[in-house]
Amino acid sequence: MVGLSSWSIWRNLGMRIDYILCTISIALKATDCYIDYHTRNNHRASDHAPVIASFE
Repeated sequence: MVGLSSWSIWRNLGMRIDYILCTISIALKATDCYIDYHTRNNHRASDHAPVIASFE
C-alpha cells in the first residue's frame, strides 16, 4: 500500500498510522487489503479511514 494514508487524508498531510495486526500464519492468508476512503464523505467523519483486510 505504498503512497496510501489512513489518517488526515482530508488535510493532504496523510500518514499511514492505522494497521491490521496479526500473526505471520494469518498474514500469509491475506487476499486483499485496502483503505475505505468513502467513509470520509460522512458528516462529522473521523480523521482516520478504515483499513480493511480479507483473509482466506
